Amino acid sequence: MGVAVYELFNRSRPNVAILGNKWEHLHAHLIPRYKTPCTYDGVQFVDPNPTGNYVSYQKRDLPLDMILNIRNIMKGQISEVTCRI
Repeated sequence: MGVAVYELFNRSRPNVAILGNKWEHLHAHLIPRYKTPCTYDGVQFVDPNPTGNYVSYQKRDLPLDMILNIRNIMKGQISEVTCRI
């Protein structure tokens, strides 16, 4: 999954958090980190602390169509990467 995030979003480095403490399933966060501002689909993302904890940034709502588009692109990329391994 980290390869897919790198190839799709050209991140500087990733943060990956996979949790399964409380629920009976794994919950994963793939957070692309950027040293400089990044624009995706017309929205600028600024990482205020690119070498620190990713939780310190202010959360914001993104349009549902953007979220679904990212999900669909990642699903295709993950399948493609898995087939190459």
